[in-house]
Amino acid sequence: MSRRNRFSRNSGEQQEPGNREAGGSQDNGRPERLREGVITLKLGGRNPFKAFNSYLITGQKHILVDPGPPGTAGELLQQLSRNRVSLGDIGLIVITHGHPDHFGSAYQLKEWTQSPLAVHELDSEYVHWGTAPTLKPVTRLGSIMKPFSKLKAEAVEPDITLQDGDRLGRYAGRGRVILTPGHTAGSISILLPDGTCIIGDLLMGGLRASTPSYPRFAENLSEVRESVQRIVDAGATTLLAAHGGPFAVIDLPRAFPWLRVDVDALREREASERKEQERMAAERSEREREASARPAQTTAEEPRVNAEHSAPAQNGAGTRTEQTGDEDRPRRSRPRRRRPPRRRGGQGDQPQQGGSDA
Repeated sequence: MSRRNRFSRNSGEQQEPGNREAGGSQDNGRPERLREGVITLKLGGRNPFKAFNSYLITGQKHILVDPGPPGTAGELLQQLSRNRVSLGDIGLIVITHGHPDHFGSAYQLKEWTQSPLAVHELDSEYVHWGTAPTLKPVTRLGSIMKPFSKLKAEAVEPDITLQDGDRLGRYAGRGRVILTPGHTAGSISILLPDGTCIIGDLLMGGLRASTPSYPRFAENLSEVRESVQRIVDAGATTLLAAHGGPFAVIDLPRAFPWLRVDVDALREREASERKEQERMAAERSEREREASARPAQTTAEEPRVNAEHSAPAQNGAGTRTEQTGDEDRPRRSRPRRRRPPRRRGGQGDQPQQGGSDA
């Protein structure tokens, strides 16, 4: 399989305004929710052992992260429809690692969207052949679930092989790829400018979805710890996992005492982001008030404008006010002359012409 990115752009090509990583969000005419953010697409229903989170990074062209287990393509399509996202709006599909529960529906989604498929080069062979690496349980729940975790996925050819540090803005949306091995050798996380980080199975929900835990299976648990520390040091504030979550980084030391987190810096950042959100909300509400007041003002002025510029209006029976001459002077309209009705009958009924012959 070729290691070249068949869908990559030239390095000198200018990016579209909506795909830039730095700077403020660009207004591309989409609603606020779809212009910048991450939409969670929940699959598998309420069963905690089958529940799966797929994510959509929104932008001018959206990025679909982990389409989900085999047989969930139709459910994913319903989730996209509920969020008013069409298949043509998706510009890239990213697989965080080579486990079938993450790329099992990739073949169908790739066919439907006609979008390139991206995966890290160390896990690309599993996606290419539709196989999975050996599952090594590291938690008690993983040991219990291993016999039930054998899924068969349809093979799909990756179009883009990702590397650590790649910017997804080259293809669609935004986000930076961070190699986070441990669960698998080619596991990646996607860090967004606002501190949101999609981590795949780097961490999972425990018995409760909101409680962070180690992944049920991992090739190297020490690498999992190093990878979690790496994304925290890179500026992640919220972790979006495929199973459970989301997890706030500021709360992670309760579950992982070994994790080094700058709590003061995170609180400062949260406070500044809260102020920025409040400022944007105030500006948005002000614009909405101005927009709602504008039609009322126009409606109040319309009768006066129409009275000045409309055609002469009829006043009473047979009178009108004309725009030319004295506008305030009522003028009587000329009555229409009517012809007398024509009499019908024989010749004796016709009036005689001239004098008598007698």
